[in-house]
Amino acid sequence: MPLLLPEPEVQFCDANGHPFAGGTVTFYTPGTDTLKDTWQDHDGTSLNTNPVILDAAGRAIIFGSGEYRCVLKDADGNLIYDQWTSSVVSDVMLPVVQATSIAEARDLLGITDAIQTETDRALAAEANLQNAITAETTRATNAENTLTTDLNNEIARAEAAEASLQSQINGLGTQKMLVGGGATDSSGYARVTFSTAFTYTPCFVACIAGNNFDSVCINVYPDNTGADIRTDFSDTPFGPAGFQWIAVGT
Repeated sequence: MPLLLPEPEVQFCDANGHPFAGGTVTFYTPGTDTLKDTWQDHDGTSLNTNPVILDAAGRAIIFGSGEYRCVLKDADGNLIYDQWTSSVVSDVMLPVVQATSIAEARDLLGITDAIQTETDRALAAEANLQNAITAETTRATNAENTLTTDLNNEIARAEAAEASLQSQINGLGTQKMLVGGGATDSSGYARVTFSTAFTYTPCFVACIAGNNFDSVCINVYPDNTGADIRTDFSDTPFGPAGFQWIAVGT
């Protein structure tokens, strides 16, 4: 956006508008009595005198850089004022102000380099974050695979246990029961032979019947093909005794 231009030639006048013809303007570093240069051109190649001598119209061309203590006196050397002033823009910032494009101004201020530095930092941070995400994804995938393997192993173990239990249950379904009877010989012994052998030694129950049976003690020794039955005698001899038996098993 275009701006109003300041007067290229400054004029110093009194309260009544009369110029300070032949007056002087002396420039110092603010707060000191140290003289500070001003120029007759914007390139800073032609110094003004210090103090600057005003012409008949109280005018002078004054270019400055930064802040100044400005002391105005009339042609007779009387002090008019002693004030602070500034060029607003210093020599250092002048190229930036005079830049013809925003891109040029950014380059002069070093903003482009700062943007590139921040861009590089952001890209590096993004790369680090991506590496961290990849590492975490790999860890999670490995953990998932391990968990899947453990689950499959547990499923296989459970299925094997279930199959074993089912086999045992099926085995229970093949149980059989055999019954029979017989008699011991005079020595109190008898051998029972099963019509079909059991796979495992069955549960065997025998009942003795005979004279004085209340004094008979029965000893049974079963195996998978039969059983040995013996009677032990107590006070009185005991002859042959009849008995009944039941065998249950698989």
